[in-house]
Amino acid sequence: LAVGTPSAPDGTIDLQFIEDAARDIGQVIRDIKAEKNGVIPSLSERKIIAIKSTVTPDAFPRISEMLKRELGLDLGVDYALASVPEHLQEGIALAGVQRPDRIVIGVDKRMNEAAIDETVQSLLELFRPRIVLMEQARARGENVPEPRIIVGSTGSATIEKYLANTYLASDIVFSDLFARIAKSLGAAWSEISAMMHRDPRISPFWFRRPGCGYGGSCFPKDVRAILRFMEQLGLPAT
Repeated sequence: LAVGTPSAPDGTIDLQFIEDAARDIGQVIRDIKAEKNGVIPSLSERKIIAIKSTVTPDAFPRISEMLKRELGLDLGVDYALASVPEHLQEGIALAGVQRPDRIVIGVDKRMNEAAIDETVQSLLELFRPRIVLMEQARARGENVPEPRIIVGSTGSATIEKYLANTYLASDIVFSDLFARIAKSLGAAWSEISAMMHRDPRISPFWFRRPGCGYGGSCFPKDVRAILRFMEQLGLPAT
């Protein structure tokens, strides 16, 4: 599922389109099951609802509860749930699709082990042609990242996406903040950055050149969404 998850007025993400799309798929699964006189699909026939949209972890129990309540479908029996978050960058999105720096697969751990294993293998097969092309490009000496496949839970996969975006947003905020301090004192940000990057604990990709802050379609929305999600969990955000 790759549909919009717009911000609600309070900062939470609106899962309406995700739920609508999952419901449409669920209806197809139910119809197929009815045609087979209610026979439970084999592992190889089980449909996988894989969410690529950026969603908070609560999306998965909401979907499974909705499919059970409205369509009588059981997670891990009639279908599988997974997260395959995108990590595209604005301006070079096509390169991110063709040569991703990482492929993250999150599976719903409420399923039994057999369903989990089959879901992971099916999704790996989906990505395998892309991985093969990347390996061939690396063999030709092209500057292509090594394919990295990371498998975890849906919770880990979704939180990783939010963490990556809020981490990058905070990098921009800190760079802009301390650049203003440096400018007010007549210090040079380029010198400060060079000094700081001698610390082996600090990535050379951190504290980039200062600019006009962050924007776009993802960072502001994701920062608001994760803060609101933490509030819902009763976790202090400060």
